[in-house]
Amino acid sequence: MIELFRANVLFTSFEFHGPADKSLVYLTLFVTLVLKKYSTCPNLDAAKKLSRDLQTPNFPMHGEHGFPLGGMINAPESATEGKNWKVYMQQARGELALRLLPLCFNEDGSPNKWWLQFAKRKFMNKTMPA
Repeated sequence: MIELFRANVLFTSFEFHGPADKSLVYLTLFVTLVLKKYSTCPNLDAAKKLSRDLQTPNFPMHGEHGFPLGGMINAPESATEGKNWKVYMQQARGELALRLLPLCFNEDGSPNKWWLQFAKRKFMNKTMPA
């Protein structure tokens, strides 16, 4: 997913073929949020602290106000399905934030401009709430 992000972020529309595509689009939006946050960090240590803050369980899920893909993804059919989705996405968001650290920052801790330049791009003209 991370390797394809730089190509995917250039899309202005995306055709859903199944649940995996919905997860891919949601996580791509999350990567743009992470890159935007990391671009404000002067070094790797500051980004590590910020990545812990990004792993919060308080984020809107489909069917709730503030969800970035409202209308594209239906609300969960049951409370259990919603809870399972939220647990899965919390784990995926945390893992993505951690795996982006070595890509966004060089070995000396300085920002990597080749990755952080994508913080300015909008995927499908949408943004994820912080």
